[in-house]
Amino acid sequence: MPISHVSPGPRCLLVLASLMPGLAAALELQAVEVRGLDAEMAANVRDHLSLEQLDPARRATLSEGRLSFYLRNAPREVRAGLEPYGYYDAEVTPEVVRNGDVVTVVLAVTLGEPVRVRGHDVSVAGPAASDPVIAALVGGFRPAKGAIFHHGTYET
Repeated sequence: MPISHVSPGPRCLLVLASLMPGLAAALELQAVEVRGLDAEMAANVRDHLSLEQLDPARRATLSEGRLSFYLRNAPREVRAGLEPYGYYDAEVTPEVVRNGDVVTVVLAVTLGEPVRVRGHDVSVAGPAASDPVIAALVGGFRPAKGAIFHHGTYET
């Protein structure tokens, strides 16, 4: 039985074209703005954002689906960037500002209350307990009670 060639109709071609993600219009990520933070915190947040890690080629050809993925992850990434400063419960509101196919992502951050040191108990046992140098170090132990739980204070 010979096989005949059947030409697909226009409706079939339209359905096939819509199923091919490569044919969808690409977006260009122009900028990512982080609002509500000081410069140091904003820089650390940017280091944690997947959107900021995109190379120029990917920024120029971002799909709606991929942008949506990055927007869903952005609040978690922002909070991870704020933890070293003692902020563990920041609220993050992502927004996309569109100008045709060019987009700017705005992340509005509300810090909330920082975690504070409730107390600490530092003691030295043995012969070092009576050493004045050690006693001065223990007396100046940081972070102090009531201070923001800033990781840089206790990690150095």
